[in-house]
Amino acid sequence: MPNGSFFCHRLGLPSAIMKMHSAIRVILLTVFLNSVSFGIIIPVIPQLLIELGHIDVVEASLWGGGLSFAYAGAAFLFAPIVGNLSDRIGRRPVLLFSIAALAVNYSILGLAPSITWLMAGRILAGISASCHGVAAAWISDTTAKHLRSKAFGAIGAAWGMGFVCGPAIGGMLGSIDLRLPFFIAAIMACLNFLTAWLALPETLRPEHRRPFRWWRANLIGSCHELRHSPQTIIFLCVVVCYQLAYNANPQAWSYYAILKFGWTGKEIGFSLMAVGLLIAVNAGFLIQPIVRRVGEHKATCVGLLLGATGFIGFAFAANQWMLVAFILPWSFLALIMPGLRALLSNAVGEERQGALHGAISSAQSLTMMASPLVMTQLFYQFSSPVSPLFFPGAPFLAAGALLLLSLGLLHLSGRRQSQLH
Repeated sequence: MPNGSFFCHRLGLPSAIMKMHSAIRVILLTVFLNSVSFGIIIPVIPQLLIELGHIDVVEASLWGGGLSFAYAGAAFLFAPIVGNLSDRIGRRPVLLFSIAALAVNYSILGLAPSITWLMAGRILAGISASCHGVAAAWISDTTAKHLRSKAFGAIGAAWGMGFVCGPAIGGMLGSIDLRLPFFIAAIMACLNFLTAWLALPETLRPEHRRPFRWWRANLIGSCHELRHSPQTIIFLCVVVCYQLAYNANPQAWSYYAILKFGWTGKEIGFSLMAVGLLIAVNAGFLIQPIVRRVGEHKATCVGLLLGATGFIGFAFAANQWMLVAFILPWSFLALIMPGLRALLSNAVGEERQGALHGAISSAQSLTMMASPLVMTQLFYQFSSPVSPLFFPGAPFLAAGALLLLSLGLLHLSGRRQSQLH
């Protein structure tokens, strides 16, 4: 299994980041193990819903949307609280709590006797979903502004590498027993907790801490704090549109592949492994050269354009090989969030990094509340036996349109910035 040193050396982190090598490798390993434990369960969720609910795959997609809605609702409420809390007490205790809660969540999912228990587990997972946002705040604490896009890309690569392993392992383990992936995910989360407990340092200096205030521990309060920069608000709008689109893939991919191409959990797992591998390569090796050549703003635009191409290709794929081929342009979505996080992070002070990344996580969670319901409903309405038009690729087409809208917003922000200068 890769470790933190692997990511630090193989991703070509700049020397300024390498000075924090021992700490960086711990945070990257934390993200990697969190991603593995998350990806392991994806291929088996549809079949587990079918088994527990005695339903077909189309109806299971609706329940899958409900599970994602529960997860996102909890994350939406708690992400800004946790982000602001990390600005008060530091990153380390918040990360440790989040990882421990994930271990409990996966244990609940593995033992769940009904869909209701699955729902409870996903709510707990949403509460603990702050891990990624706090890791991003940790990076902001330790990295110079001009290196942040690369560092955020390293987090994306670590997540992508975990996603290479997770779904493939989950698909194979799920063929042995549907519940086995959940228990392996719980073990991964425990290993993650142990590693972080032993080696993860605190990075938020006392002089950069600030009191916790409930009024700003929500998305509206966080955005109010960022109101001084119109650019920041536009970037957050792009985050919302992008995440609405991005969430079409985890929501619809498994059900789409099962219905249209007859894939099994193992095939779904390996396809997601390919997705994770390409995302890791793009995030780890391509972000910095592209950013160096065209800047963070244009690099993000490239990611949006290629991502839209991939989604539209998924929607109209006539066979499974076309579906797989369009994973390549789609994977350039890996350029988007590192670029957006860097643009946003560079626009706010050190004492607001936790609040900023909490706001980003909350905005992402808000879209995860809406996207599962919209995308699974689109899939259901265009895939059920009574549908006037059979087009199961509808969620992907909608996602492509949202990315093109995001591209328009980002282009508008670039024009305004040029006019100011």
